[in-house]
Amino acid sequence: KAYKFLEEDYEENINFYMYKAILLNRLDKHTECINYCIDVEKKNNSNRYQLTIQMIKMLSLRTLNMKKEYVSLIVPCYNVAKTLQAFIDSVLQQTYPYIQIVAVNDGSTDQTEAIWKSNTDAFREKNILFTYVSQENAGLGAAINTGLKHIAGEYLCWADPDDFFMPESFERRVSALSAHPDCGVVTSDANYYRADDLTHAISKASDGMCHSLEPMQFEYLLKEQSIFCTGCHMVRMSAFDDVNPEHDIYPARPPAPSKEEVLLT
Repeated sequence: KAYKFLEEDYEENINFYMYKAILLNRLDKHTECINYCIDVEKKNNSNRYQLTIQMIKMLSLRTLNMKKEYVSLIVPCYNVAKTLQAFIDSVLQQTYPYIQIVAVNDGSTDQTEAIWKSNTDAFREKNILFTYVSQENAGLGAAINTGLKHIAGEYLCWADPDDFFMPESFERRVSALSAHPDCGVVTSDANYYRADDLTHAISKASDGMCHSLEPMQFEYLLKEQSIFCTGCHMVRMSAFDDVNPEHDIYPARPPAPSKEEVLLT
């Protein structure tokens, strides 16, 4: 009854937004609550209530995650309009049903934002939780650092939006981590393609990597002696939290990107 009353009154009142979000959370309408909070964040810039709305959103995210093993996907973006829709399509085609996308627009000046926003209905239809964050250009590391503050899944992936996931990519990785609870990270291989020819692979990420099947990967990754393509990794968040509970990384800027594209397997 309270929810119906709020639907009929005070549509443009900030208190209404806050109370409705609380009610959606208390009524266990968590997906609806999350999407509603995201809409409120877009339309209202009041610092006084933004924190409350964000807290309610995170409560619903955490509640959903306790019920389902969500994969949180951080997508840092800077002027990636040419490849972004193909990347999004590959996420929409995932066979794994519990996905959270955290898109961080790092000061793009092209149509990156418009493309993300044009897919919000598709995300809703797939029950994909979608968080969009826009910031001034600060570099790839800073964008990922921002995204880490918004994740709520049991598993974490991050990928460049000029890469592509195979449809069973998330499902196979979650299955691997579920089967090996002692492991904190699972890594897949990837095919490399030229941007003008996505049908013929030119190499694999594992080519020349003699240590890619070793169980202890940390030092090999630091030395680029194993598969270090970002989209190939899925991290168990409980393991991540053990070593980085603040979800804070160094916001370094990377070298110039390559002209190759990646199909993630």
